Amino acid sequence: MGQKYRVLVIDDSALFRQLLTEIVNDAPDLEVAASVGDPIEAMELLKKEKFDVITLDVVMPKMDGLEFLERLMRFKPIPVVMISAWTQASSKIGIKSLDLGAVDVIAKPQTSYKEGIILLKNEIITKLRTAAQAKLSPVSSRKRAPCVKESNLRPQTGISDRIIAIGASTGGTTAITEIFKSLDAGLPGIIIIQHMPAMFTGAFAQTLDQIGAIRVKEAEDGDRIDKGRALVVPGGKSLAVVNRGSEYRVKVGPPQGNTFYNPSIDYTLSSIAPLGEKAMGVILTGMGDDGAKGLKEMRDKGAFTLAQDESSSVVYGMPQKAVEYGGAMKVVNLSQMAMEINQWGLME
Repeated sequence: MGQKYRVLVIDDSALFRQLLTEIVNDAPDLEVAASVGDPIEAMELLKKEKFDVITLDVVMPKMDGLEFLERLMRFKPIPVVMISAWTQASSKIGIKSLDLGAVDVIAKPQTSYKEGIILLKNEIITKLRTAAQAKLSPVSSRKRAPCVKESNLRPQTGISDRIIAIGASTGGTTAITEIFKSLDAGLPGIIIIQHMPAMFTGAFAQTLDQIGAIRVKEAEDGDRIDKGRALVVPGGKSLAVVNRGSEYRVKVGPPQGNTFYNPSIDYTLSSIAPLGEKAMGVILTGMGDDGAKGLKEMRDKGAFTLAQDESSSVVYGMPQKAVEYGGAMKVVNLSQMAMEINQWGLME
């Protein structure tokens, strides 16, 4: 058997630490090398031992998870998956953890730990395995753009006859945030398909709305696609773009049953493909292959298509598959992605 990824569990619940340890140790390539009840103890352990991935709760004694995460990413970056009892009210904290450098988030079971964690087993193992292989960028290199709220940078809404679709998974919230800091307010309507639990997509949309010129909201069934506005597909739902005569609207429905991923990037891109050259598709960092087939379909119909390059991807899974399937016309570093989108979106 090959080398196992060493996992450090940080949670103040002894029961949860025990159950999580049992789940993780069932995976052939993962092992809980240590579990501790608070971040102070974890910091002492990290001085002596090496770990490949950390699971971290938010609310804990002595030091909260976000403070620990910020210190960790500044001084000793290690992939972190946040596992906490998220609510709608605390979902912004989850988005904040991703901004601080966490690779992914998982919601603790709402019911009893013992029953609920078994249902989450596949998600936990998949996300830990992916996180252990993730490439981390120094948090200090992430420069924040000032909030853009001036009315002249946010023109009145107008019907968009062209569409930009952006799909992402692991590492995608940070990548999309970086892109949106530099997007022009005059772009065609944008659809964001980010693999994320339902309770986080609304908070993610609100966060994006604050950092650039594009207005952003979580998509609701029947929303019109407008210039200068982006719609985030709700977690656990499916979204298709439909033609309503002189305008395009979104149809938000139940999750697709034939895919592991919901929202499904492939499903949304396939619905946009008939626009042909009036559409642009972008696949960013993420695990798996969701979006590769949809992007190929868009390209075959005449759309302009991009994939993020390996060096700037946290996980080079989805972009790699998009390239291998022949769906990406161009492979682009994250630092150049906003420029590419602006150039296409603002051309006459």
